[in-house]
Formats: sequence, C-alpha cells, structure tokens
Amino acid sequence: MDMNGVEPTVQMATLEAILTGRPTAQVLDETTGLVIARRDGGQRSVVCLTASLQEALAQATDEQLAAAIDRWSQTEEFWGRGDPAILLPVARELADLARDATREGQRLYCWVCV
Repeated sequence: MDMNGVEPTVQMATLEAILTGRPTAQVLDETTGLVIARRDGGQRSVVCLTASLQEALAQATDEQLAAAIDRWSQTEEFWGRGDPAILLPVARELADLARDATREGQRLYCWVCV
C-alpha cells in the first residue's frame, strides 16, 4: 500500500496518540530504534510501526477511525490541511493490514524512500 507523503515516525505517532489518547511525546519516545534497515544515509529505510499503533488500528471501528482521521488531518504535521477524503481510505487499508498482521502474529513495517 502506498502512503505517499505520510512520514512513518512523527505523523504516525500523532495518529497513534489520537487513537490511543496517549501523549504524542510519550509515543515518540517509543519510536526510537524502530528503524530496522537504512541505506544511502537514511534516504531508504524500513521502519517498524509500534505495536501499540498496530493494536489501535486493528481494534478501531470504522467510526473511530473516521473521527481519528478527521482530527489527524488537521494536525500540525499536515499543516492543518490534510484531506480526510484522501487519508481515510488509506487509514482503512492500514487498519485492515493491522488486523491481518495481528491475526497472523506479524508486525507492520513501512518502507521509506526519500
């Protein structure tokens, strides 16, 4: 799945904070060390999404996800101008992946290419 323009650390930490109610700073502290592969000075990398984000996505109802995406789209990380109509389908697909991965005992990873 393509999440073009969504950064897997700070932006996903903000989504996790919204979904879980935890402070963003606390979530960001847990992302340290989640880069599991890096090439070309970090221009290409693989990041493991946090277990708590995966759990929150896997458990979110469509209504909870829609409300979270509406809030997420207005955050500073999207300069207050994220489009929920674009972000919600992506989040739904990510939530489906989280459910599948959780059911299979797997984790979610994000490949980043800058």
